[in-house]
Amino acid sequence: MDQHRDKIPAPVVRRLAENAVRTEYGVEAKESSALQLLYSVTLVDDDRVSPIGSDETYYVKGGSGKLIESLTNALRGQIRTGLPLSALQSQGDGFRLTFSTGLRVEADYVILALPFTALRHVDLQVDLPDTLRRFIREVNLGTNEKLFAGFQQRAWHQDQGFVGEAGYMNGAAQTGRLAAAIVARRIQGALSQVEVFSERT
Repeated sequence: MDQHRDKIPAPVVRRLAENAVRTEYGVEAKESSALQLLYSVTLVDDDRVSPIGSDETYYVKGGSGKLIESLTNALRGQIRTGLPLSALQSQGDGFRLTFSTGLRVEADYVILALPFTALRHVDLQVDLPDTLRRFIREVNLGTNEKLFAGFQQRAWHQDQGFVGEAGYMNGAAQTGRLAAAIVARRIQGALSQVEVFSERT
């Protein structure tokens, strides 16, 4: 965004874009890609446009784990766990996968369903676009956490506008300050107890 500072007319627009990236991906805007900004900023739905938002309209009844459970049932006996991939190489019309245990498997097709940060530890001897290899090397995962708190009044909304780094997204106000306080205290592990915040003044 620094490259296009002259095209951003008001500081509030820049802050809005930065907060959209921070909220959606858990990284600072300067550590994110332009694609991440494009994916998070505008939602177009027929003749309606939401400047900030997402289209999380659908969910899996019973939780997303039902997808894995269904796949596991359909492929019973074909799935093996506890085998970290250490190398992937092209071999004729197919591929050879080498796992950390030394096990080698030949396959016609391979679907890599693991984070790019994990792919950094895999010896990839396959044709990949240079841009994808660079993405694997450089892009890190975000550190998003969500906090839900009940208030008797809208403490984040004052007469002069939003308090601090609060924003409004997907029909609900969001603020980074309360979540940041939890992250700072719990940086070494997951939340060990329910955190409750009383009304702020």
